[in-house]
Amino acid sequence: MFKRFSARKMVGFNTEQLSKILKGRFILVFDDGELLTTARETIFSSIFWVFHQQNPQMPMKKSHHVRNYLGAFQPDGNEWKTQKYFNSKSHIDVGNAVYWDAHEVRNVDKPHRFDKKLCLLLYQTVNNVYNFLASLDGYELSFNDKDYLQIRFHPFVDAAQKALTANPKIISEQSKKVLNFVKTSPELDNNPLAKAVRSGLVRELQFMQCIFVRGFIEDNDGHIFEEPILKGFIDGLSQFENFIESRAASKSLLYNKKVIQFVEYFSRTLQIQAMTVKNLHKGDCGSNSYERWLVESAVIDHATGRTLKDCDLVNIEGKYYKLSPDDKELKVVRKTDTHLIGKTIFLRSPIAGCRHPDPHGICSYCFGELAASYDEHNLGMQCGADAGEQQTQGVLSQKHAQSSSIADPIVIDDSNKHIFKTNDERDSYIITDNLIGKDYYIILNKAECPGFIDLDYIESVNEISSITHVSEITCVTFVIKNKEFEDQYTVEVCLGSRRSSLSKQMLAYIKENKPIIKDNNYVINMKNWPGGAPFSILPLAQESPYIRAAKIQSLVLGDSKNLNSRDTPDAPKELLRKLYTLLNTGQNVNLALVEVIVYSLSIKNTMTGDYFLPKEGDRMGLGINSKVMAMRSLGGLMALEDHAKVILDVESYEDKPRLDHSFDVLLKPQEHVLNYDPEAFESSY
Repeated sequence: MFKRFSARKMVGFNTEQLSKILKGRFILVFDDGELLTTARETIFSSIFWVFHQQNPQMPMKKSHHVRNYLGAFQPDGNEWKTQKYFNSKSHIDVGNAVYWDAHEVRNVDKPHRFDKKLCLLLYQTVNNVYNFLASLDGYELSFNDKDYLQIRFHPFVDAAQKALTANPKIISEQSKKVLNFVKTSPELDNNPLAKAVRSGLVRELQFMQCIFVRGFIEDNDGHIFEEPILKGFIDGLSQFENFIESRAASKSLLYNKKVIQFVEYFSRTLQIQAMTVKNLHKGDCGSNSYERWLVESAVIDHATGRTLKDCDLVNIEGKYYKLSPDDKELKVVRKTDTHLIGKTIFLRSPIAGCRHPDPHGICSYCFGELAASYDEHNLGMQCGADAGEQQTQGVLSQKHAQSSSIADPIVIDDSNKHIFKTNDERDSYIITDNLIGKDYYIILNKAECPGFIDLDYIESVNEISSITHVSEITCVTFVIKNKEFEDQYTVEVCLGSRRSSLSKQMLAYIKENKPIIKDNNYVINMKNWPGGAPFSILPLAQESPYIRAAKIQSLVLGDSKNLNSRDTPDAPKELLRKLYTLLNTGQNVNLALVEVIVYSLSIKNTMTGDYFLPKEGDRMGLGINSKVMAMRSLGGLMALEDHAKVILDVESYEDKPRLDHSFDVLLKPQEHVLNYDPEAFESSY
């Protein structure tokens, strides 16, 4: 039915030559199989086959053709349908596959080598793709208001719009139905706007704001307005709706000034701090130390279908591991290794201990396969910049991050499910039925309940305008009495910066059952609590990027009050897990980058003043940023801030061993040049 061509025989033909040879659909034969494709797709893919021309020994795979990423053609009557559409990332998929297959062939004995020539070829090839697409501007498709109206007033979309209510779950469900309809309905196959959505040329969420529903709006402080906008921009907004929608632009302006300054300055601090880990040595140090890592599945809000955090396999891909420390061979984590989910694996990691003798470096096996993407320039600086870039991008795109703002739901930890459950909306904590009638009491921090004193001066809790003025609590302690002893549980009732407030039902109970004040805490007997009603309620708000960035900064920089508690063998591992979780909530940062950041903060011993980076077998603790930079060579600290403080500090003049910093050359260039040894700890690559 279709002609057959050999893909390898097309290597060497340019786009003009192929456009004269190839027409319509045909079968293209590769080394690993066949693809039913078209002339247009093959002409586009052939731009990347310059890699095969320069490296004839590399295989010709189906993954080197764009059709491989669009799915197989499906017959539909007299037409052929495609599963996916060509999009703005299609060339990246093809280029990525071709590059790494060429890298594998060119660097058989050195898999972690950064191949400059190959990188240059990829850069030039991507430019050629852009130039080729720019030459097709005469074939560009345009759309007008009729295309918008065809979608908006289609009976399916119109019915979904009328079914909307002020419920985040219903808005989310209806939005998914409409988006799926636009992306799959044959009735919209010739609609230019639908084609743009299907190919990813326009943001899906922005499209939904225009054509279907704007939804809930979030203010600058993370507060979500109670009244949503139940229509899209194409339907026009009322005066009130315009007022609350304007807060999105206000938030964007705020983030682009204050928050972006905060995030960028922290990114700079992170890079300067991490520059002490400057060398990535390609090869295996032979370390026998491993970091235990539980591979967790994706965290999904089943009420809305949102993915709150991707599966660990996405963010630990490329790390070397063993299923048991006694296994002989190292394996590499892949995204497709779903059999690892829920298992504890043993990772090679600088946090576990790298054996390479370079005091400023780690080996590529402790870092991971990502080593092939990093050149000989400072490793710590590159890792800090890559991690910081994710934070900056998250702030810049916050205005269009989602169509309708949704407050993160309560997730009860397994260890606390005998204490609390949630309501259907998952915004309230409810004491479980098994505690009803039992003899127990709760303890609340007095400072978190400033409005309790007002309960004596009102007749009914219905007079309270806002429960947040009465209490904002982070945790509650349950003390359950048994025959011989008492069980005590302290449970968090907050979600990030969102602290819950005691419900009006709970405040009414407290008004009737007077609490006892003991050690700056309120002690409340709960024996007569009837149950069923909410105990506390979370505010309708989202955690802003600023709050998240502040948490990350607090974790990384540390506090002088916690100097001793951080200098423990478990502190680096705890920081690694916490920082990894924060950085990968709503975005993706590879574990290897997080390890380098944490490793740059690790020290041998604060008691002996040893702030060198620990190696395998050394004692490992964790320092705070200000102290670590002050006790290492001062080039980094002088490049950061507080020059006067550094110059006037007596410790700055103590003659003791210090870990060098790459910025030392700016502080004392003559000494740096005289002592520079280019062959010291030189990589064998």
